[in-house]
Amino acid sequence: MEIFAAFHEYLKLVDAYVLPSIHLLLTEYCKYTTDGKVCAYPCFLPEDAISEEPKNGHIDRNLAIPLEDIYQGWEKAGQEVYGAGAAPAIVTRCYHHIDGALFYIVSIPYMTFALITMGLPESSRCAATADCAV
Repeated sequence: MEIFAAFHEYLKLVDAYVLPSIHLLLTEYCKYTTDGKVCAYPCFLPEDAISEEPKNGHIDRNLAIPLEDIYQGWEKAGQEVYGAGAAPAIVTRCYHHIDGALFYIVSIPYMTFALITMGLPESSRCAATADCAV
């Protein structure tokens, strides 16, 4: 989650100066994080995929806290309290304020071409620059 937040902050600060390939790499990582993080929530996993006795933490399928340290193989994972901040941290970076609109939801840090397609004015474009309220 910290990397996701850092990439968003980095793109806000250096958007105009970063190589397009780096920009694409970071935005694709953020897009994957928003789509892939849901797979760590116990309510979306099959019963037999969750350990009865986790290696660390606790597991309650009713809590909106992702499983931490999901390993390959037979390692056991658990829920840890700091994981509870994952959903709010992701959501706050996916809602963008746009002048003349209520809000715009995106799963990547910038959506310049989509905003152009929508015909919004230049001042409304949120391209992860320092003036963008993300």
